[in-house]
Amino acid sequence: MHNRPSVLLALVAGLVFTLSGCGSTQPMRLALTELGTTSDSEYGAYGLRLIRAVNITGLGPEEVVGTMTTDPDKWSIREQLAKLSPFRSDLPDTMTPRIRPGPSQIVERKFCKTSGTEPKKCQDGGVKLTELTSLRDGLQKYQQAVADAMNAALKQEALVAARGVLAEHGAEAQAALANLQALFPEDSKTTLKDLAAARTQAAKSADEAFDALNAKFASTRAALNTSGVLVTNWEREVVVSGSADAGESFQASASKKKKISGFLILGEPASISLQIGSDIFSRVNEERAAGAVWTERVFKRHRNYFTYYQLRAKYVVFAESNLSALQGALKADTKALMASLGPAAAATFAGKVDALKLKVEAAYAAVAAASESGVMDASQSVTTHRDFSFDRALMDAHVKSEMELAQTSLPVISMRISLDDYIDTHRNEILKDPPRRN
Repeated sequence: MHNRPSVLLALVAGLVFTLSGCGSTQPMRLALTELGTTSDSEYGAYGLRLIRAVNITGLGPEEVVGTMTTDPDKWSIREQLAKLSPFRSDLPDTMTPRIRPGPSQIVERKFCKTSGTEPKKCQDGGVKLTELTSLRDGLQKYQQAVADAMNAALKQEALVAARGVLAEHGAEAQAALANLQALFPEDSKTTLKDLAAARTQAAKSADEAFDALNAKFASTRAALNTSGVLVTNWEREVVVSGSADAGESFQASASKKKKISGFLILGEPASISLQIGSDIFSRVNEERAAGAVWTERVFKRHRNYFTYYQLRAKYVVFAESNLSALQGALKADTKALMASLGPAAAATFAGKVDALKLKVEAAYAAVAAASESGVMDASQSVTTHRDFSFDRALMDAHVKSEMELAQTSLPVISMRISLDDYIDTHRNEILKDPPRRN
């Protein structure tokens, strides 16, 4: 009986340890499912349900325009209230289904290299995968170059702030030198080897650290201007789970949230859209047929969708940005410098830090701008038109044909609309005046 509290404590500790261990699998799950493919429900006019899906890695389930899907998300009050919210934002134009008076049709525009003799056909020798991976590496290296420049500038400003003390010849100057050598041990044998070397270094400007950044970014800028290359940003908020830090409760640690972001590079992208024709309403007549039971009826009505728009690409190159980690490290370095400098030098240093922050923000802004750019040349693109039909006797063959054509590309963005919602919006009109078969 006397051991019950200790036994209970051991059980609780074991549970915490188990939960912490389970948290170690979270990054893999995020990388392959949640980070790789995300989707979000939207609501348009007349209660139309739409889904916007983004696939960063290209590892999601294969789908093409015309693919039927069902929404597995559980029912939620938030979702129901979203339908009634008067503050919904306008949906992007890519989520607008295109319609046409005749039979359904698929329109694809592929941005690829063409030739003068065959301008309606993609040629080899366009965008190369090695060029895209080099562009990715260039963006990541530039991020690191910004951090290195900031570190060098912080170091130089610390030396400038301590210049007055270093100019002395007594114990105070020696103490300041020893303090700087402890802060920057990598320079203790070169620029900070003695007072004379430290004074020479302290006389230099901190601007030199940023002067080389533009030159380092020149080749990356050139790669960004290649036709058929599209670069964009992605961002997600994830729950961080794992062991509690020292002095922090497990509950607080397990409930933390952080934003992760990165960039996505597409080579030879293609936009594919389905122009919905009157053949979609053939399903209204099928529903009225006695005993009509179809595959999608196995799932709940208004949860069945068809894909009507896709952005695909021949090459998909992605990476997680390390900007936030670099910025966090720079903040820590700044605090360490402030604490190590004397009161007078720290005050001078603090005034310089704000100016440096502006330079760093400008440099990081250049990375962000570069990660949201692209060159699409209409003269180097191919547009094709293909038949499509929602008639069950024909639809399967059309979807299979699209699957075969999609083998040389990966899905990145897909827009889906609820089949039942779309039909129900026009059901009364169709039953009064059934469309003629084309």
